[in-house]
Amino acid sequence: MILLNQLRHWLKFILLFKNRKTFLKELKTSEIKGLIAACAGLFIEAKTNTHKITKGEMLNIEVEAINRMNSDIKLISLTGSGITIDTTLKLTLAKNEGFKWSTSAKVPESSNLTAPYWLLKKGSPGLYNVENQEIIGSPETKRSIKMVFNLQINGVDIVYEKDVVYKFNSPENGETYRPLEILPPLSVKVKEPVYIFNNTSSREIIVTVHTWSKEQTGNLTLPLPAGWKISPSNVDFTIVQKGESKDFIFSVTPPENPEEIIITPVITSQGNKYNSEVIDINYDHIPFQTVVVLSEAKLVRIAIETRGKRVAYVAGAGDEIPTSLRQIGYDVDLLKPNDITTELLRKYDALIMGVRAYNTEESLKFKQKDIMQYVFEGGTFIVQYNTANGLVTKELGPYPITLSRNRVTVEEAEMRFLNPEHPILNFPNKITPKDFEGWVQERGLYFPGEWDTNYTPVLSCNDPGEKPNDGSLLVTKYGEGHYIYTGLSFFRELPAGVSGAYRLFANLISIGKNVNP
Repeated sequence: MILLNQLRHWLKFILLFKNRKTFLKELKTSEIKGLIAACAGLFIEAKTNTHKITKGEMLNIEVEAINRMNSDIKLISLTGSGITIDTTLKLTLAKNEGFKWSTSAKVPESSNLTAPYWLLKKGSPGLYNVENQEIIGSPETKRSIKMVFNLQINGVDIVYEKDVVYKFNSPENGETYRPLEILPPLSVKVKEPVYIFNNTSSREIIVTVHTWSKEQTGNLTLPLPAGWKISPSNVDFTIVQKGESKDFIFSVTPPENPEEIIITPVITSQGNKYNSEVIDINYDHIPFQTVVVLSEAKLVRIAIETRGKRVAYVAGAGDEIPTSLRQIGYDVDLLKPNDITTELLRKYDALIMGVRAYNTEESLKFKQKDIMQYVFEGGTFIVQYNTANGLVTKELGPYPITLSRNRVTVEEAEMRFLNPEHPILNFPNKITPKDFEGWVQERGLYFPGEWDTNYTPVLSCNDPGEKPNDGSLLVTKYGEGHYIYTGLSFFRELPAGVSGAYRLFANLISIGKNVNP
């Protein structure tokens, strides 16, 4: 396929030079490679039948070359770059007669991993950690395994490199290409990114070991700081098949006092240590990518009390709050909006709307009467952020609320207590400024801009230089129950294991419940 920029260059030089030799003489070597090969209709590729491989493994390679135009093209030889291959061919490529050749070669032990270079080392907030300063700015990691086509096109010697790629036939997309990935022989991953310990009871932590090469043996440990206990201390393993995974269970006991730690599992195998996980990123709108990153999980020993036990949750645009609430002891049922009735809700201590539920669930506009009756009879109803555009109903609560586009993106923005004596800041957990430390990405978004005087604003925050947002957390008593609207980004904070966010959210659920369940 002739690229537009190549075509422009081609036409430009054709107009300037009538003589082919003069034309070629004026071209730079890099332009010769791209322009002549493409415009001569030459198809060349080097492919393999595997997507992921490790150092020391044998790699099968198939080369194909097709001359699709009336050009005199000779394939003089094929050599490898990053692998040892060298063969002399001196073959004339006849028009539309495909040439195929296959071989195999060992991936050198000196090969570099092919994951994005800026992710191989753990960075710091806002900065990547790149050891080789010379490659900074490169759009991607340089692929080390290539086939070198030594060609002669119309009497001109051309050297053309092609990455060895993985090629397969997809039922949906036909011929599909992916980069050849060089990976470590073993990777490791903690099953969940966050584990919450709301008391000193032990919890099981599952660690998965995956092999990218056959017949792997090793020893797995999960190092913990002083005060944390683990059993067993380590596990020996043998995994025979390439591509196989095995789960190993550790029992972890937290310390008495609150603490947050980051853990990284470590595999020791044949004198080498491995502590990375392999992640595939596969979306239709971007190229398939494989990344190798340090394997980490967060363990949080949290000082938290809860009231109530059973919670109903209506999923919105998608979040992980139900999983997070289960970690601190709540029984969470996921409800479909169409199933909501006042009678059904009476058995729950709280009803929670997922993020943007009033933007995504059309049937909620028909359920507000049932929900408000549940609140009036003594229930607790918590609504998380929605956007002003596309609301299925403007009657979000028992009294008017008008949403804005206001948000606070500075995670460390000061949180001011507008009503420090309000129960939601004091029961069953005493909320202090410390509970707003360590928040990720933002404080919150789409805060209410206007609200009825029946609502009590509890917290206020703002980005530097902007006006205060007092609508981040609104509470009102309605009948015997409570209604809460919040734009605080709990949907980010709870999955990230932010202790203070858990404590505050537990207070939301616990409002009005002054006895143990």
